[in-house]
Order: sequence, then C-alpha cells, then structure tokens
Amino acid sequence: MKMLTDHPFANTAIQNWHKTQKNLKISLEESPYTPITTQTLDKDNVAKELRKLLNKHDIHRAEQLFKNEQFITIQELQQLTKKKIDTLQYLQIKNIFTDRNKIQQYSRRPTQIEKTLLNHSTNKGLIAKIYRALIEADSNNPNSYIKKWEQELGKTFDDKQIETIVKQMHNCASSLEIKETQIKVILRYYLTPIQFKKIDGTGLDRCWRDCGEQGTYLHCWWYCPKVQHLWNRIWLKMKKATGLIIPFRPEIALLGLYPDIPLMNHHRETCTLMTLAGLNIIARNWKTAKNLTENEWTKRLWYMYTMEKITSTQEKKTKNHTTRWFACIESIQGYTIEEETKSYLVDYNI
Repeated sequence: MKMLTDHPFANTAIQNWHKTQKNLKISLEESPYTPITTQTLDKDNVAKELRKLLNKHDIHRAEQLFKNEQFITIQELQQLTKKKIDTLQYLQIKNIFTDRNKIQQYSRRPTQIEKTLLNHSTNKGLIAKIYRALIEADSNNPNSYIKKWEQELGKTFDDKQIETIVKQMHNCASSLEIKETQIKVILRYYLTPIQFKKIDGTGLDRCWRDCGEQGTYLHCWWYCPKVQHLWNRIWLKMKKATGLIIPFRPEIALLGLYPDIPLMNHHRETCTLMTLAGLNIIARNWKTAKNLTENEWTKRLWYMYTMEKITSTQEKKTKNHTTRWFACIESIQGYTIEEETKSYLVDYNI
C-alpha cells in the first residue's frame, strides 16, 4: 500500500499548508510555543535531566523560559523547580533558546493565529477553531489573491482599487446565485489546466477550448480566442447601452476596475451586469470547446434580469431594479422577455 504522503493530492495539501504558514507567518519550529522537548534534543541528549525536571513543573514551552524577553536566570529557574540545577545543563538549554538567529522568535509575544493553532488543552472542537482562525487571518490579509492578480495583469493595485475589487464581489448583484460567479472569479476558485497538471502530474497544460495556448487563469477568462469573441460582442453592447468607448481591458470585466471618470461611474452598474452575464456563460462552459455565442449571453442576461426582479420584489425594491436594468434591456431589444425567461427557468428547474 502506498504511503499517504506519496499521494499527489496529499502532497498538494502539504504544499498548500506550507504556503499558508508562510503567508500567515506561522512557525511551528521557532515560536513561543516551541516545546522544550523535541526529537532533536532527545537524540543529542541535550540537558535531558533538566528538561525532565521542567516538564514535571509544567514548563513545556519556550515562552515559559523567558521573562521580559530575557532568558530567565539559573536562580529564577531554581525557584520555579525548588531544586538545585546543574550549571552545565542550564547553559546547554540556554544556548539553544538564545541563539541570535532564533531568540526573537522564542521570546516574542505569540500571535492570535498561533494561540489558536498551537496552544490548546483539548482536541474538542479544534478543527472548527482552526478553520475559523485561518479564515479570519486570510480575510484580514487579502494578498493571497490580490498579489496573483497583480502578477498576471502586470499591475500594482492601490488601497482604493483593492477596496473596489472587494465591493465588486458583494455589490455586483442582489441575488446570491447571480453574484456567486463574480466572487469565485475574483477569489480564483476555478481550477485551470496548469493547476490540474500540478495536482496529478499528468495531462497537458493546454487550454481546454483547443486553442493550443497554455491554460493560465487569465487566458481561460480573457485571452482565449473563443472567449475574446464573446467579450468583443459584449463590449459592442456596452457601447450601445452607454454611448461610451470603454477600454478593452481584462481588469474591467474580471475585477470591476473601471476608468475613474464621471460618465463611466454613471454607467458602471450597466456595464457590470453585462460583464457578469459574460462571466456566467464562460463559467458554465468552463471545460468545453464550444463557441460562446452572443445569443447565449443574451439569454443569460434575461435570466439574470428575472432573478434580480424576483429578489427586488421580495425586498420591495422594484423601482431600483427597473432603473438599474433599463439600459441593459434597451441594448438587447428584439428579444421577448417572456420566451427567453421561460426557457431559462425551465433549464434551471425553477
């Protein structure tokens, strides 16, 4: 039987954990919670008798050997243990925890995430606590996905742009089903051919739409020729609806980062609804090589209109819904809402 660590998914999980440790600055080897009894110390037989004595008096972690960021003296240690301590063993253990490259890690105050992960008296509810702590720590540090977008787009986002991206996830639509795709796109939820190849070590990293290009995240959402055709059609509809020539850039469609001009701010919601329909179509055909047509996008827009109308009726915001969707509906005149909506509601079993 193969060892669990030989499994490709197990290796990926371990690699992700190491990345999480690095991003959240969690150190299991050098932290205030580092145990004074380790396999390395036991193997080297370092201050064995002293460490046994400390364990008997509930001194188990590195932080307990420091006072005001200074290693406690031999006299203070004797007061804690109420026994005479061998000077040589004291110096051995002191040298280990006061190494100039590690003393700051041992003597500092533990972070909140370290308190949750490393300092627990019982395993009851531990997984839930760790999960909540990791989610909270990751939400306070958006660099995990923002940095990846910056690398792919070759840009650096300022605080205002990061705030706009976060707002885009929550305010792009009223219905959770509609804005789910936008949230997943920004958080980089969808797996790409490159990621699949890294996970199982087999297969090709080429785009699933048979264009022959490398299947990066940005390529699958924007640069693939079949996707570009759809985005070109959407941009023409946006021009018709707003009367503006909008820059043809991926950050507009994927992240909601529009040019900061008054006219664009006025038409921002209209453009967001149109690009959101495009994202939904691409997501629904994520691993297929079929052509993405304007007709399919139009049907999806009608479906979104209906779902948003239901949500606004329940929340008694019908007037806001009509105002928000007016320009979109005007741009796709020629389609009957009853027929298109009915076909989509049947497809979704609503």
